[in-house]
Amino acid sequence: MKVDMSAEAVTIRLKRASQLRRLCIELGKMKPVASTKTVGSNIGAADPGQPVESGEHSDLANARRS
Repeated sequence: MKVDMSAEAVTIRLKRASQLRRLCIELGKMKPVASTKTVGSNIGAADPGQPVESGEHSDLANARRS
């Protein structure tokens, strides 16, 4: 697999790396969120063949949507 080394492709990768760096710095500054349950604590709680009901998604999944 060859990596695109054109000026445009390199610029895009540098911008993404910069955005990721800024995100990591901001996440590092944040305080932990108090929660009554641990992410993934409902593993094995439901039948794996059954769909997940609304409201049963983890806090992490909800955070990704916002």
